[in-house]
Amino acid sequence: MQPTTFDQAELERTRKDLVDARVQFEDDRWLQKQRDSDLRAWCKPVTRDVQLDAVQAFYGAMFDESTLETQYCVVCGLQKPPKDLEDYMWEDFYGLYVQVEPLLHPSERDHFQCRQCFPRNNANIPVCHDCEEAIQRKRLPRACQVNMLQLKCQHRYPKELADLSPLEERLIGLYQPCGWITEKGTSGRYRKLKKGHVTVFPNDVQGLCSNVLPHPLVSEMDNLHVCFVPPRKPIPTDVEFVLAVKPQRLKRALVWLKDNNPLYHDIRISNEYIQSWGHSCPGTLVPQALFEAMVPYDHTTEDIIRTAHYVPSAERGGADQPTLTAEEILAQLEDRENSLV
Repeated sequence: MQPTTFDQAELERTRKDLVDARVQFEDDRWLQKQRDSDLRAWCKPVTRDVQLDAVQAFYGAMFDESTLETQYCVVCGLQKPPKDLEDYMWEDFYGLYVQVEPLLHPSERDHFQCRQCFPRNNANIPVCHDCEEAIQRKRLPRACQVNMLQLKCQHRYPKELADLSPLEERLIGLYQPCGWITEKGTSGRYRKLKKGHVTVFPNDVQGLCSNVLPHPLVSEMDNLHVCFVPPRKPIPTDVEFVLAVKPQRLKRALVWLKDNNPLYHDIRISNEYIQSWGHSCPGTLVPQALFEAMVPYDHTTEDIIRTAHYVPSAERGGADQPTLTAEEILAQLEDRENSLV
């Protein structure tokens, strides 16, 4: 096979054309910005039609089923939106699998022998784009490089541990994390991972381990604090998918863990603690005491000043106020700093 040769002059001309095109693009963009600045187009109010279109488009995108993480990749086991999954037949997937098979330990290869996740009868095998790209490059996907392939398939997890709410998962845990979540968004009954600021405090791990489960209501009332942003306090159905507690589910999950998980063999299941979670808001599974303890999150004066230009006063339960200019916001902040001196 003859090596490929390049005309040096042609290569230089191509490079020069690319650089010239990029320079022209930046010049045109700068001129457009200058024209917009001269015409003060940037400060023209946004029309009502544009505002409505933006809100409707945002709402549609938020509840688009193709972008909600409602499915999962059978390779890494992570939740993914349908648009990020590629369906394979076994014959096509096996061609990818053999490229990384030498990198796997025998116990990890067992993961791909599951006939339910990797059917051989021309059924779909959903694989996420991250795993697909990594395997095509003959590498293990990042999510599988530690122990993901040894966590077994999701369908192997028992029904006793399925559909537990986040609060129920906390109540049956031997150890409880201690942290402060500064923001938790909700939308309907859809639950997904949230990224945000979390402060985790050092704990006495040995002292936190409990031998009597579930954790009682009286102790959790000191550990759990739920805040809401005024003006409207959520109703119980708004927070049920996060705070629901069903005593029967707690007992069923603990009995299964005690029989099947060696870490739970020595625990004692307290019916008294279980029944302490039985007093719920009418028509829901939200504990009455926990819901009544919810408190509003009060914005600081500085927060209100800094966000006044894009958060309407009505959103905080106040009367409508005129939109502040940048100069007015800076003046208010300066006045506040002077008053604190």
